[in-house]
Amino acid sequence: MRSLSVAVLLALSTTACVPDEGPSMRPGEDCLSCHDGDRGPKWSVAGTVFGDPQAAATGGVLAAQVLITDATGRNLTLTTNEVGNFYTAEDLTFPIRVEVQKDGKRMAMSDSPPVGSCNYCHSPQPPEGEDDVPGRLFVPDSTATASVAHPRPQASYK
Repeated sequence: MRSLSVAVLLALSTTACVPDEGPSMRPGEDCLSCHDGDRGPKWSVAGTVFGDPQAAATGGVLAAQVLITDATGRNLTLTTNEVGNFYTAEDLTFPIRVEVQKDGKRMAMSDSPPVGSCNYCHSPQPPEGEDDVPGRLFVPDSTATASVAHPRPQASYK
């Protein structure tokens, strides 16, 4: 029985959120699945910016800016950390408009996401039925402003 308990605890420790991991935790994972106010601090928008749509989890980009405009016209700029993570607990009114920029290169989402869990859809293998997602959230590789369509995630978040 004790070995079963240890096995269960080990399994939970590899999948559950650990608030003490800090701002560099789990790049590329669905942040709001844990940062819902119960298991971790509640964030309104969170994700990871990468160098390209199929980047490894270690391919996050430092100092990219995520520009957010909410439905009321409020503007917010988030800057990625050393692993590419960004997040905020600011109270935003959805839907929001999102752009990512770095070094004069900017990409805007053509549709407004209804929730702020960026990595839910933006992953190397987007959720089933979301074939138009270009993979990970990334900084464009040309100086032209690009626009990317955004699917509507089916998940609901608090």
